Amino acid sequence: MSEDSSWMLELHCRFGKWFLVLFLVFDVFVLAIKTINYHGTYEVLSIICDWVTLICFIGIMPSASFPSELAKVKATGQPFVDRLFSADPQVQWESVNDMRNLTAGNRRQKANFIVVGAIPRLVYIIQQEDCMDELRRDCITLLTSLAKGGNGNVTSLCDYGACDAVISILLSSQTNSVVLAAVRFLRTILMTVAHQHHKHRKTVTIESFILDKFEDEKLISRLVEILEFGNTSLKISSLEIIAKVASSKSKCLVIELVGIKLLEVLLKLLDRNDEPRLVAAGTRAMATLLEQSRVGRTFIYVSSGTNKIQNVMEKVLTNYRVKPTITYDANAPDFVRANAAQCLVTILSIEYRQQLSRNVCNVLSELCDPEKDPEIRIQTASSLTKLLRNRVYLQNHAFYSNRLPKKIEKFFQRPPAVDSSDVHSVQTFTKELNFFPRLRSAAFDLLAVLLSEDESLRDALLVHSCGSERSLLHVNWLMSRLSEGLNEHQDPANPESRALLISSLRCLRSISRSNRHLRTSLVDGDIYQIIVKLYEESRNDEEILSQIIPVVGNFLVDFCPYKDDFVGLVTDDFVENIKTGNKFIDHTLSALINMTYSGTLSNRYKDEVSSSISHEEFLELVQKYSSNESVIEKLGTLLRNLIHDNVIYVKSDSQDCLMEIFRQMLINLPITEVAVVQFLHAVINFSDHCEGVSKLCKDPDLLTYLIDLMTTGTEIVKTQIVVLVNNLLRNSDEAFPFRQRLLVDLGVLKAVDLLKNSSNHKINDAVKKIYSRLDEV
Repeated sequence: MSEDSSWMLELHCRFGKWFLVLFLVFDVFVLAIKTINYHGTYEVLSIICDWVTLICFIGIMPSASFPSELAKVKATGQPFVDRLFSADPQVQWESVNDMRNLTAGNRRQKANFIVVGAIPRLVYIIQQEDCMDELRRDCITLLTSLAKGGNGNVTSLCDYGACDAVISILLSSQTNSVVLAAVRFLRTILMTVAHQHHKHRKTVTIESFILDKFEDEKLISRLVEILEFGNTSLKISSLEIIAKVASSKSKCLVIELVGIKLLEVLLKLLDRNDEPRLVAAGTRAMATLLEQSRVGRTFIYVSSGTNKIQNVMEKVLTNYRVKPTITYDANAPDFVRANAAQCLVTILSIEYRQQLSRNVCNVLSELCDPEKDPEIRIQTASSLTKLLRNRVYLQNHAFYSNRLPKKIEKFFQRPPAVDSSDVHSVQTFTKELNFFPRLRSAAFDLLAVLLSEDESLRDALLVHSCGSERSLLHVNWLMSRLSEGLNEHQDPANPESRALLISSLRCLRSISRSNRHLRTSLVDGDIYQIIVKLYEESRNDEEILSQIIPVVGNFLVDFCPYKDDFVGLVTDDFVENIKTGNKFIDHTLSALINMTYSGTLSNRYKDEVSSSISHEEFLELVQKYSSNESVIEKLGTLLRNLIHDNVIYVKSDSQDCLMEIFRQMLINLPITEVAVVQFLHAVINFSDHCEGVSKLCKDPDLLTYLIDLMTTGTEIVKTQIVVLVNNLLRNSDEAFPFRQRLLVDLGVLKAVDLLKNSSNHKINDAVKKIYSRLDEV
């Protein structure tokens, strides 16, 4: 039916066809009188138009044989709801069972029952004290079925008070069947929202609203009680609810109120059960508690929980090493092992044990096999990413002993086509296809960690040599997959494409740390052109910038063949980021440090920065970020690079801002040892220039402080100070005698005497030179 007649459809639905018939009879009568008593041409035209309109109205009027959608819904659903209002509980029960049968697998029928008002009546029934347990159980089961229709249904259930009513019943009822129905309802409410693939802002709001319903210590305590005394089905559903609530960082407080008892109950449950589904749910809840809430770390530190958890989880791994021949869920044993290994990874992040970490690495690598369920592969790849981070030994073990790159390569293979007549194969294919974007993201994240530290691993993965036994893969599979990930179409409605791009950038960041592959693999893969385009498109996208700036920073080293291109592209942006205090200042400073560090005598790139950041502005930056340890350390490194072999930069400091920076950083402000080392390097570079020597000798307070560091500082600081003193005495100009006398008066000979027997050959060499230059004194 046309859109023009939609208002007629609604009118017909609301008031019935008889009203329209009376309206038409009256209209015909009025038009007939006007036709008989017309006057003039204009009125004739008006009458003709009225008759045409009336005929069209009759033509588009809905026929009684084609009722509206709302009428259909009322016709099919209203009788069942009317029976719910019966005073006879048996009639109500029969109606509930009939509605359950109709809604099974029928999303449209679920929506129909919600439209005709089934939820308020069901909530009213289950809240009655004299309601039969069987009727209450089936009413809650029907509400559970309605909840499986999507976010809209879940919202309706919450709006009509179903969630609050079921929670109240769970807390008060002692009937197992009713409690089981209530727990399953709450689980369904949580999981329906959690399993949305593409979460829009409205979906996130609904999820937060629903989680607020579980911010109740009594509810969590009741679930813990069920874990101690309930049956298997009750325990599994309760564990899934606890895991979901614990995974929400903003809702962890209620978990922490009963957390220690919860963990102890979980350990007992896992220690004495061998049902795969229950153990899988228990280990999942344990892993979530350890990772997401403070209660896990509290348990480990305060209750000596490390050994308790480790013993139970190692026992679980041993028991499920061989897959049982009969199980309700074929993947349950693998999920058990993945969850147990994830718990051990969390323990290892707090207290590292090499043998345990190696065993866990072996288990997780095995679970990355291509024949495993895609959800398990994603979970284990995430756990491996955490386990391998900053552990070169484990990275090499996973790379060579477990042949992890071979398994990661399979993450990028699309599922093969299947015969449509085989239902199980189609279901497997659909699941693998849905998880394929997440598989690729997990693979890139794992590769980013695997290749982050050891250059030999990057070479083994990216350089294929027929005669090399350590080269495992062909040359271009990773670069081609990386290019695909970076070029992934960004759909605003699909967060998985964005996650894939971010993971690709993380992987590229690790690869770009290699000087060799900056000149070879990245050039062959056309990666530079992709990054230029991506940077230009993402200047206002903070999430992408946080990943792309470190990559561009690696492209600013001297070994990169496209350094000049990127210097012109990003210098102005980076300088502006530093001046405005952008949140990416850490990464930006690292990039500028790479850019200004040059192995050649050219100061071209230093001039690019120094022309944009004056000495006065640099002093302001140092004062502004004096309390930020990381930024101060990098500002010291950048200053060190700018001064090195750059006499123009030193001479142009007419306001002595550099000396003020040295005084503030080394004397006035408490800074980290790393920052002290960097600023001392800057002072040493400053003393390489005659102007710098002259200015340093005019500040006896600074020199006194530096000479004191010769006896109180660390080994590297002592080395820096003797090099600095040697620089001050190196030139035999007319001011040399003055510098000799000044340094002796400040106690440099006494300090040097304490270092003359040092085991550090660099200090010894500098001390000998100092003695030779002070012989005259």
